[in-house]
Amino acid sequence: MRTLPVRLVLISISLALLISGVMVIASEDAKPVAHAYIAQAAAPKNQTLKLAQEKSTGCASCHTSSDHSTMHSNPAVILGCTDCHGGDASINKPDHSDYTAAHSGKYKLAMTQAHIPSRYPIKWKYPSSANPPRTYTLLNREAPEYVRFINPGDLRVARLACGACHLPIIRASERSLMSTSAMLWGGASYNNGILPFKRYILGEAYTGDSQPAFMKNPVPVTPEMTAMGILPSLAPLPAWETVPPGDIFRVFERGGRVINTQFPEIGLPNNVRGSFQGTARTAQESQGQQPLLILAALVVIYIVLGILYESLIHPITVLSTLPSAGVGAVLALMIFKLEFSVIALIGVFLLIGIVKKNAILIIDFAIDAERSRGLTALEAVREACLLRFRPILMTTMAAILGALPLAIGFGEGAELRRPLGIAIIGGLVASQLLTLLTTPVVYVLLDKLRRRGAHDQHLARVTS
Repeated sequence: MRTLPVRLVLISISLALLISGVMVIASEDAKPVAHAYIAQAAAPKNQTLKLAQEKSTGCASCHTSSDHSTMHSNPAVILGCTDCHGGDASINKPDHSDYTAAHSGKYKLAMTQAHIPSRYPIKWKYPSSANPPRTYTLLNREAPEYVRFINPGDLRVARLACGACHLPIIRASERSLMSTSAMLWGGASYNNGILPFKRYILGEAYTGDSQPAFMKNPVPVTPEMTAMGILPSLAPLPAWETVPPGDIFRVFERGGRVINTQFPEIGLPNNVRGSFQGTARTAQESQGQQPLLILAALVVIYIVLGILYESLIHPITVLSTLPSAGVGAVLALMIFKLEFSVIALIGVFLLIGIVKKNAILIIDFAIDAERSRGLTALEAVREACLLRFRPILMTTMAAILGALPLAIGFGEGAELRRPLGIAIIGGLVASQLLTLLTTPVVYVLLDKLRRRGAHDQHLARVTS
């Protein structure tokens, strides 16, 4: 048995994938199929059993099982299949044919003749009888005859299919909250600031030809009825195809959302783009530059401290006090449920300058003790902590008391200043509790690293 060349197999697979891709694209952009629909008569209120059976003969030849032949548990109801669904009941299942036989030949022809055809058979996955997901709005593009064939209880065709016996119920259903979804559209529009009306004015309803319907109460609404929640009318939602692209009602589309701090994602066309301008754009750009600003401040502090102490190690000891202050500021904002705004960021910048003075007071004294009196790093930093504890505590308490009025919030615009005061107080408290513990440890460790590096360099010179 000869084997196909690998190249030929790959070409065949590529062609199959290409054809399947084209079929998928075609199914997404399917065009309506033109059909000449025959108007179906309304279901009768009374008829003979023989006449009703004639309207179900062809249908029952394929659809062999159902709960009740008339879809009504009451045996007094005499209806045929085509009374409710429409179609041609004179078409019978061909002999020696079956639904599972690849939908070809006589069986498929009989099914096409008996059923009401769709304008979009590809989207309905014809000849499958299972409804695809999210086809409710697809019915708006179908003929009333097909809507009735799919669902006789649809309010667009219910008067024809069920109105002979259930007209009062249909009329009440057409105006009910369950069918118009007035509570959904009205409540969502009011709560999201789209419409300023607490009493609903929007509802979902369709005419027989699937056009948006304006629902009007047949009874004049009195003030007493209004107090009970009875509405005079319901208008359909505006068609977004005929309004500006930024129509806020498009938030109700599948996947749409509105975020107050961002541009609304409400199904805008692909050729429309939105962006902030003016002061809003400046604020957005400044928020994106916050990490760079903090990094630049840290670099400047390191350079200045390096020049002051004539060392590359000790500025790191000073900067080691800043994380505790940042964590304290963020925790304080979270405890009081405040956002990390631009004002809070200013408080963090102030903390960078205030908190590092704790380490500067300790390190400045320790370096002087090492250089002038020959103390070890451990002895020098211990003495510095004991002697500088009072000035550290006094300066920290002065800064906390100075920021306390901002945190409490007095006068107009207090809500703007509160994040500044709370961030400062939270950072100072956290740094005060941790600085006297972490700064000596970091100072001693870095001093050991510095001396080890100097010792290694000395050994390298001796060996060389």
